[in-house]
Amino acid sequence: MLKKNKSIALVMILSLLVITTSCVPKHTQADLDKPVKISKSWEQKLSRSKLDITSSYGDKQAFHPKVLNFDKPWNGYRYWMAYTPYPGADQRKENPHVCVSNDKIHWKPFEGEGKAVALDPLVPFDDPDKQYNSDTHLVYREDINTLECYWRQVDNRTRIDQIMKRTTTDGIHWTAAKIVLVSDAKVDGILSPAILYEDGRYKMWTVNYKQKFPVLYRESEDGYHWSKPSKIQLKYPSDKLRSWHLDVIHTKKGYEMLVVAFINGCKHREMNLYYTSSKNEHDFKKCITILKPSGKEKSWDNRGIYRSTFFVENGNYYIYYSGIGYPKGPKSSQGVGLSFGPSVKNIHGYDV
Repeated sequence: MLKKNKSIALVMILSLLVITTSCVPKHTQADLDKPVKISKSWEQKLSRSKLDITSSYGDKQAFHPKVLNFDKPWNGYRYWMAYTPYPGADQRKENPHVCVSNDKIHWKPFEGEGKAVALDPLVPFDDPDKQYNSDTHLVYREDINTLECYWRQVDNRTRIDQIMKRTTTDGIHWTAAKIVLVSDAKVDGILSPAILYEDGRYKMWTVNYKQKFPVLYRESEDGYHWSKPSKIQLKYPSDKLRSWHLDVIHTKKGYEMLVVAFINGCKHREMNLYYTSSKNEHDFKKCITILKPSGKEKSWDNRGIYRSTFFVENGNYYIYYSGIGYPKGPKSSQGVGLSFGPSVKNIHGYDV
């Protein structure tokens, strides 16, 4: 009888071990927090999975990401992303969306009051073929517990760009859209706003695509009245490169920037991703290349890198980058991928 009971107990223990092992997830938060070792040919060995981000239009072609990370969940989530859908390069569907995550990998629309919340549509356009909303950005105001969503509203009829803003304290109810900054139709193109709020002031970097593509820097106390812009001419590995979309964060190293750049006279959709930093808001070091298109046939990001965003957490850099793939035209593919590592020179693509 004793031997029989021991046999039954042993079977139960083994069964429990099998069940427990089978329940272990394939990917955990810890997987992304471990530094990774990359070979010298790292840029050729990045995994190239596109994150599964579904817009209110039903597509999975997110673009122009900006991600904020919170030490503690804000309204239930640690990671908030603003982006614009861009299915088949259709600018009529470029409208700011917001999604959330608690593991950096799996994203979904923020759900409040039992339903998904999307910032779409924002403002019905008179002529959607010549007007669109792009270049999303997020700022969190800790002093007033408010999340601010920015974007660039383009009107190709008037040739005027506007930076717009909506805000929320709960992720559900958003204020009406307000104009933050208006460009000069002939002089100042305000491309890809990167905005920080610190020490009671807003700090904004944009690219002036109408005047040889310098980065412009402005400050404001209220977020609506801005100082006269100062010019920052970034230095690249080649003198032929021109700045396009960027993001800026403030870390222990100072102001760190991600920026994509194109060869003068070539297409904006065939770019690499570059990195630079500065101890202040103006004097940035020479840019270095940190990410290139995959170059793999039929890959979703084999054509170019576009607007990208990043943050530093637990000693690792997390870079969410826009990728563009062939073929060209309405069937072209866009999306957002994730690369991470202990430094911008040592990043590894996350394979979903």
